[in-house]
Amino acid sequence: SGINAEYGVTDDAVDDLMGEVDVDGDHCIGFDEFKEMINSIEEKENIAYNAYIDETFKEFDVDSDELITVRDLRYTLRKLGLDCSFEEVGGIILDSLKEVKAQRHRAARKRMPELSHEAERRESRAHTRTLTRTSSPGVE
Repeated sequence: SGINAEYGVTDDAVDDLMGEVDVDGDHCIGFDEFKEMINSIEEKENIAYNAYIDETFKEFDVDSDELITVRDLRYTLRKLGLDCSFEEVGGIILDSLKEVKAQRHRAARKRMPELSHEAERRESRAHTRTLTRTSSPGVE
């Protein structure tokens, strides 16, 4: 048909897809069938992504001990054409850890904004008490 040809999809391919997705056989894709199709696609993408992560980890895990050491990271970066000192590699690791921590913090705040605001208030009060204690020796 017109739209199928425009996108380079054959009628047989469309029929096959409909056969897979149209579980109830009404020749339409209902909402639940659509969700199942999307979940299936996402699951396949997650499997591919996890395989990519596994392969990438193996590239960096030079001695196959399931750990990436500074030495492993330095070796792999050199193999990629980046000559870094141990200190520079350590800095890369620390920067990465800081970014991961910041991302986790942002994600937690998005999930539970009311809890993060309460935590900020507690932290602020604790900081104020600490400042008061350190600036006023002998005062409790």
